[in-house]
Amino acid sequence: MDRVDLQVETAAVAFSDWASAAPAGETSAAVRARVAAARERQRRRWKGASAPLNAFVDAAAFRRGAGASPGALDALAAAERAAALSARALDRVLRVARTAADLAGAEAVEEAHVLEAASLRALDRMKSGLEAAV
Repeated sequence: MDRVDLQVETAAVAFSDWASAAPAGETSAAVRARVAAARERQRRRWKGASAPLNAFVDAAAFRRGAGASPGALDALAAAERAAALSARALDRVLRVARTAADLAGAEAVEEAHVLEAASLRALDRMKSGLEAAV
């Protein structure tokens, strides 16, 4: 499962919720605007790179430029201890955390972004150990 970066478990939708005419959550237009703003942040951060998006920046350069706070690094270390993450998995968690921070409009990757990113891998090894470690 080390090659699967995002895993999300979803609950069944009640028929009454599905059949309701009331809109649920963010509109597609709002999500599109947040994604466009996040991609622009990434382009500015990685200007000069051949593909200036979080997913495509060289791993070593990404770690240097991701802007992870001390709390974010502590959360990454806790996730590594809890789930015995490989170096590749740590890089992927940091990339997803940086993207979550970009979507939130945050300059730095914070602990909450790392926990969110780690939780998206939770279906394999981290589900049981991450909550206890952090």
